[in-house]
Amino acid sequence: MNCPKCNSENTQKFSVIYESGTSKINLQSQSFGAGLLDGLLGNQGGVGAAHTDTKGVSQTVSANQTSPPLKKSNILAYLLIGAGIVSFIIDRIPIQERFIGLASLGGGGYLFYLNDIYNKKQWPEFYNAWMKMWKCNKCGNTFSE
Repeated sequence: MNCPKCNSENTQKFSVIYESGTSKINLQSQSFGAGLLDGLLGNQGGVGAAHTDTKGVSQTVSANQTSPPLKKSNILAYLLIGAGIVSFIIDRIPIQERFIGLASLGGGGYLFYLNDIYNKKQWPEFYNAWMKMWKCNKCGNTFSE
């Protein structure tokens, strides 16, 4: 695909830039140590061990700039619904605060509904548009098929 701005053939799809510039990281390390201290309280020693896991994603700037649209997360909706449910389960909560719980329950349900509509109807359109996007590596122009 040639760039419509400079006619260069040096172009790439957003999906290719994103995939080639994104790496998943999953590292594990283990360490062990021992020590002996001659101090005021006499000889003291100790041993220790540690295990660490490092997980994440590494991205180039280009991959970050050409990342696909994300679906909406329902974490906040679940937290609001959970807070609303808890406000009705605990007997010691005053009646005035239960109205706040009812509002949390309703707000969480409504947010869940809005996210569901976005994820099922709008996100696929944005994703399909993203799949047709290209970037020129010569002039930096972005364009669609």
